[in-house]
Amino acid sequence: MKKLNIVLLIFSISFGLNAKPFTLSDIDNKCGTYVSQEKQSKLIKKLAIPIDTIKGRPVLQKQIATPTGNFLIHYDTTGYHSVSLTDINSNGIPDYVDSVIYYFDYVYKFYIDSVGYIKPLSDESLGGTSAYDIYLMNIGDGEPAYYGVTRKDKEKLPRENFPKWISHIIIDNDYSPFDSTFDIHNKRKQTFSLNSFDILKITVAHEFHHAIQMSYGEQEIPKPLTIYEMTSTWMEYRLFPEVKDYLQYVNGLFTYPEVCPFGNGLPENGYRWSIFGHYIYKYFGDSLLLRTWEKIGEGINAYDALNSAFMEKGTNLMTAWCNFLPWLYYTNERAIEGEYFADAKLFPLFSFYKKENFKSPSFLDEGKMQSFEVRAFQCILPTQEDNSLDTFNVFISNTDLQSAIRQYESNKTYSLILTDFENNQCQQISGTKYFFGIHAEKGDICNHTFFVMSNPVSIVYPNPYKPPYDKSLNFPLPDNAVISDYAVLTIYSDDMQRIISKKKEVVVNTTIREKEKHDRVLSLDSSELEDLTSGVYIYSIDYKGKTSYGKFVIIRK
Repeated sequence: MKKLNIVLLIFSISFGLNAKPFTLSDIDNKCGTYVSQEKQSKLIKKLAIPIDTIKGRPVLQKQIATPTGNFLIHYDTTGYHSVSLTDINSNGIPDYVDSVIYYFDYVYKFYIDSVGYIKPLSDESLGGTSAYDIYLMNIGDGEPAYYGVTRKDKEKLPRENFPKWISHIIIDNDYSPFDSTFDIHNKRKQTFSLNSFDILKITVAHEFHHAIQMSYGEQEIPKPLTIYEMTSTWMEYRLFPEVKDYLQYVNGLFTYPEVCPFGNGLPENGYRWSIFGHYIYKYFGDSLLLRTWEKIGEGINAYDALNSAFMEKGTNLMTAWCNFLPWLYYTNERAIEGEYFADAKLFPLFSFYKKENFKSPSFLDEGKMQSFEVRAFQCILPTQEDNSLDTFNVFISNTDLQSAIRQYESNKTYSLILTDFENNQCQQISGTKYFFGIHAEKGDICNHTFFVMSNPVSIVYPNPYKPPYDKSLNFPLPDNAVISDYAVLTIYSDDMQRIISKKKEVVVNTTIREKEKHDRVLSLDSSELEDLTSGVYIYSIDYKGKTSYGKFVIIRK
């Protein structure tokens, strides 16, 4: 019997409750390209726009070619779909249309001229010329609402491998902050949370890559759409890293990772796992995803194509996925400057599927996992000393590539065990009396292990404290401080007027300040410090009859 492909990570994080209920209905779609036919039909009906009955394209009032001639922009100047007529540079073209022109030519130059992707297929003048057609319409207001849609016109024949499609793109006519739609609870919500031009440029990057993808070919059965949306969403960051719209999907993934398996092919999960593109780019540049799409164009399944592209680089998808998992750990307060995600401090912490205090003789979990699903477990271990707790944490992932390629549900069984007695099927955790192991249905097991113990600190940090960048302020404790004990923290102004006095629990701060060590501190979060303005402050800590003093600085913008 083969073993299940499972990835382990051992690290430290705070204790909490077990996994939360969640369904994929909680996930939004910002791109209308791969939504159901019913939703696409609903969108077209909502738009109520004249359609050329022969060519099947929207009919708008104006059109203008971009300077390169690669695009023809269609727009209205009156009515429901009209753009703002503001024209600050007085060139006779609405400023919003000017921006659309600029960003499409910019993205084309990057994808086609710089990276080497193929051009979208010629539409045989369906839009009036041989240029690729962009339609500006009010698709962001009402229900359904989208950032953009890449729509198929007709298949290029004769078919060679996967169907290749002639297409056109519809984007919003203004990305107005006043546009709204409905959430899953049928409550109105703002459609676009960022400024209009930031949303415009990432939508251009996203949708034009879909147009390119359709020229390589779209696998019909099974549909591995996770790869399609992963690539397009990653490209938003690749071209415009200053725009953080993708973080909304990171929040969903990190909160409910067990319902977002990378291998199940759903387009929604492509948004979430676009962050895998960060790993791919750091180690392989733009060439690996380019090669993936070239292989899809040859008729190779998208997951198999991605694996083959990795193999040409001397590795494979399974190994890369294993090496990627530490990136999911080093986020938020554990982020390490210059390593892993550039925006890691803005990510939430990865949620645990199961968290428990260790109870002798063992900690055990058994279950089934989908292809490339990720789960995290935590067990807090008592030590010989009463003032310290060590933490054992495990990330596991089923890297069953064949299930992803064939898109059939083939959940793999695993059992995870942590014991305080020697077991010939487990490995001892170095420097401890504990042993751990994973037994799995088939595949290989790769390991990334970090054993982290708590330790006292001697300084307050971060100092200076700079919100909103810094999320918490941590105060030092004496060496004899005991986890879950209490101390009194008092904060004074520089003229010794008492401002805050609180009884606080001794906790383990998971910020990585020293390798393999975490800090025992008193910690105040940003909400507890919100009344403190910029300035110098004095603090005292009373613990077991002894008082220590120090000072810190707050700098607010």
